[in-house]
Amino acid sequence: PIQGAPDWLRHRAVCVVEYTIENTTNAPAEALLILSVLDDVRKNHRMAIKAVDGGVIAEKDGGLLAFIDTGKASPLEVETDTDSTILLGTLPAGGKVRCFGYIPAWKVKPREHAMFRGMAPGLAEKTKSYWEELMAPGARIELPSDLLTNVIRASQVHIMLAAGNEENGSRIDAWTSADRYGALESEAQPILRGMDMMGQQDFARRGLDFFIARYNEAGFLTTGYTIMGSGWHLWTLAEFVDRSQDTDWFKEVAPEVARLCKWIVRQREKTKRFDAHGSRVPNYGLSPPGTIADWGRFTNTTFQEAHYCTGLREAARVLGSIDHPDAKALAESAEEYRDCILDAYRWTQSRSPVTTLGDGTWVPAQPPIFFI
Repeated sequence: PIQGAPDWLRHRAVCVVEYTIENTTNAPAEALLILSVLDDVRKNHRMAIKAVDGGVIAEKDGGLLAFIDTGKASPLEVETDTDSTILLGTLPAGGKVRCFGYIPAWKVKPREHAMFRGMAPGLAEKTKSYWEELMAPGARIELPSDLLTNVIRASQVHIMLAAGNEENGSRIDAWTSADRYGALESEAQPILRGMDMMGQQDFARRGLDFFIARYNEAGFLTTGYTIMGSGWHLWTLAEFVDRSQDTDWFKEVAPEVARLCKWIVRQREKTKRFDAHGSRVPNYGLSPPGTIADWGRFTNTTFQEAHYCTGLREAARVLGSIDHPDAKALAESAEEYRDCILDAYRWTQSRSPVTTLGDGTWVPAQPPIFFI
């Protein structure tokens, strides 16, 4: 464990791969196992290996990339060529041998490979204990379907494995796509909400802190993708406060939360305009047109407005629970915001073609995009 960091954060982690060769017949049988170490699986680039006491190693940039422990391979013989380890020979009936591959996640000198020799059984037990302790605070769900029960558990484990962290674990970067990109200000919120609902509140709080640290000078939140996630984040944060009742933490971050709320209020003021006849423009009181995802269409959508409005309303509510001085004004703005969204929706609906249902009934349109 790292001093001052959460217990789950370990810099000296190692991947262990176990290979088992077993003769399940009633007679001696020939056995063969060939192992290679790839630097990049997509390029299929095999690394050079060399024999050492008790196995073979592969090096990269002056460090140990992998160590293959063949100390328990007897009675098979171990041979090596430039880029492969070969275990071959005769296994007796019912015979079984094992070898282990170690891939350290920290900088290890090649000569230090011996530290891993024979460690696999102990590391397996440590890994089991590590994950049991990590999952212990969460909700325990037992369903008639073992498969579904394990899917729920595995989902939490996958989220934890995919996440990054900063400041020695004080903040968690809840990656949205495990192998593509990190936390997005929008799509990462359901991850935090789900972990919170499963009882993983420490993960959720540190994930929220990651985004709070990214409020910019103007007051809104973005990681470079959209700004729509600002409202989604506030909504997720308010639910966390409800479930965790962590008022001490919330009082610490409340000034920043209020600052983001005020940014939404200021954005709404930009669209409070009137036309030449003195009537409100269709998107009166909404946020300025913007994008909500990959496509570059600047408009007002029910999706964006609903998230801004709900985030503002829920944040104002929990701010009120700690008697924050801005809570009342923010709540009033959120209520007005809701009315403006409904006005824009009905205005757009009244100008949209009706749609037909399967039974021939005609109904008003349900527009996801406001006419502006």
